Amino acid sequence: MPHGAAWGLSGLFFAWRQGYGYRADTDNKIMAHAVVPHIANDLGVEKVFVGVKELKCMGAKAPFDHPHVYLDMGGDTQILCPYCSTLYVHDTRLHTEETDPKGCLVNFGSTG
Repeated sequence: MPHGAAWGLSGLFFAWRQGYGYRADTDNKIMAHAVVPHIANDLGVEKVFVGVKELKCMGAKAPFDHPHVYLDMGGDTQILCPYCSTLYVHDTRLHTEETDPKGCLVNFGSTG
């Protein structure tokens, strides 16, 4: 992402097109190929350890959520949410439906 650029919806789309690993999910159709867990950081911790490398950050549970953002770590082991600054760290010891701290998984997504 170019230095100083805003992270509006168009900025997130630009970042995704440039390979920065995240994009806003406005219609779920763009992610119909995979099951992606929704993660909420209601505890407000700095880091959430996850057993997946692709997820949707929603900040906190409704009504305190932010736009749900698709995050893809790709070849990395961590990624920062551009909205709430939660750092997601992939932990190979966790199963796909587990988080640390526990309870951050809102649902395990859907295929459509």
